[in-house]
Formats: sequence, structure tokens, C-alpha cells
Amino acid sequence: MVTRIEIGLRPDLRDSRGEETSRAAQSFFKIPLARVRTRDVYRIDADLTGAESERVLREFADPVLHRGALARDLDGMADGL
Repeated sequence: MVTRIEIGLRPDLRDSRGEETSRAAQSFFKIPLARVRTRDVYRIDADLTGAESERVLREFADPVLHRGALARDLDGMADGL
């Protein structure tokens, strides 16, 4: 079974990787971008239980800096990290 983990910066924090990506995309494509946010996505191919998946998420995401989710989108997340 594959477990998908998605980790992004908290929305109130500056995303410097996103800002650099935005500058590069605007320079290359010549289109204005209002905002770019980055995320790290991990796909783990292992037979993890729900509790094990949650533990991996907690180890990968710093709750002060990040929001994380298992197999779902971070934007509408209410109960993630």
C-alpha cells in the first residue's frame, strides 16, 4: 500500500521557495503570478497502519512551521498538523 504525505509551510509564514519559483516562472513564462506556495510530497510504499502513517507525518512535519496531511489536500485541512 502507498501512503501519501504532503507537508507545506503554515499559511501565515513566508514561503521563500515559493517566491523564488514565482520569480523564475514569471521570468520564463512572462505571466504574472499572484502567489506560489510549495509543498513536499512523500509517497511511502509500505504496509503502514493509520497510526503508523500519522506517526510518520508527525516526524516529518515540524508543527511550528508546517501543516501536514495524509492522502488529502492541505488547503481545506482542519485537523492536520
